[in-house]
Amino acid sequence: MERQQEAALAGAARASAGVPNFWLHALMGHPVVEAYLTDRDLDILKHLRELRVTENPDVKSGFKI
Repeated sequence: MERQQEAALAGAARASAGVPNFWLHALMGHPVVEAYLTDRDLDILKHLRELRVTENPDVKSGFKI
């Protein structure tokens, strides 16, 4: 990962740390993801503090969260 991308991700992580239930609201606000969230997911997302994404070397195979 490039240094600029790493710095941007670190800044986003610091910014989101101060927002209560950031990932809960962010994922609920996504039109595709929101449709798949269950009540159990919502309870769990309230406790999520950090989200890391790792891109696979083969772009076609996607990424890991």
